[in-house]
Amino acid sequence: MVNRHIETAAKVQAVCLVEFAGKSQREAEKMTGVSARTIARLQVKARQLGFDPVDDPAFRGVYFQQDARSGRPPTCDAETSQAIVQDLQNGKEDREQSLDALAATWKISRSVIARLLKKEGLHKVKPSMKPGLTEGMKQT
Repeated sequence: MVNRHIETAAKVQAVCLVEFAGKSQREAEKMTGVSARTIARLQVKARQLGFDPVDDPAFRGVYFQQDARSGRPPTCDAETSQAIVQDLQNGKEDREQSLDALAATWKISRSVIARLLKKEGLHKVKPSMKPGLTEGMKQT
């Protein structure tokens, strides 16, 4: 099974060819690149959502919208993410903690913390200490 994105315009064109131009699904497939099975599924879905080519031949966007996908639920909600970012930006102690320490503090996995930091554009960098520099050297 090939999982590829099909443009909405191609979907509409394929269904129009079958519904209004009298083309078969195979002919519409050759012309648009949308598989005959997908065209059949789109026709069924459009009719379920209220499309009737005889009474109201107008196409509406709702007929061709992609359904929401369930996916895995996030382990860290938006409030917790925001709180972690605020702590990292405000407190020096939190900025210097390792990913493992942050994960233990917030009781979420290390990889979730790493993903959050990457998404927010934050980098784990320890401050560099240069012992032996005098105040004059630091100012220049």
